[in-house]
Amino acid sequence: MNMQAKLKSDVRDFVGRKHGMIIDGQLVAAESGDTFDVFDPGSGEKIGAVPRAGAADVDKAVRAAHRAF
Repeated sequence: MNMQAKLKSDVRDFVGRKHGMIIDGQLVAAESGDTFDVFDPGSGEKIGAVPRAGAADVDKAVRAAHRAF
């Protein structure tokens, strides 16, 4: 019996898309353009990549949050 978990096709499609961070209501990439890989914990297979936020991204997010309140 194969015990490896398989992602459903709709989940695989979603996680395989290019993703961003939502800052100030906008979907944005990291200022640096850096990303890090996301892995399926059941198989260890790479299933996507997400932005690697840095200090500049955090600062933008904090400023946006302050404006929102």
